[in-house]
Amino acid sequence: MLNLTLQIQLFLDYCKSRKFLNDKTIKAYRIDLKQFAECTDNVFSKETICHYINTLHEQFKPKTVKRKIASVKAFTHYLLIEDVIESILSTKSMFHLKNRSYFLKQFHSM
Repeated sequence: MLNLTLQIQLFLDYCKSRKFLNDKTIKAYRIDLKQFAECTDNVFSKETICHYINTLHEQFKPKTVKRKIASVKAFTHYLLIEDVIESILSTKSMFHLKNRSYFLKQFHSM
C-alpha cells in the first residue's frame, strides 16, 4: 500500500531540489496535498480521487477547485514518472474540468 504522507513529502522535496519551484508554489502544494490526504484517508485510488474532486466542487469556487486539482495532478504525474504507481486512469479523463459529467461517465464505464 502506498504511504501517501511519505510520497507527498518526497514530491515536495523533488519540487524544491530538482524542479526549483518557488516557496509559494511548494507551500500551495503542501496545503492542497495535505487536504487531499486527509479527505481520502491516505488512500490513493481512482475512487478516492473521484470522491475528492466531487467534494472540492461542493465546497469551493471553480478557481480554487482548479488549483487544488492541478496540485493532485502534478503529484500524480510525479508518482508515475518515479514508477511509484502505474496509470490508474488517463490523466485527461481523471482531471477533466470543463465537462464534469464526461468524467463521471468515463469513470462509471470502467
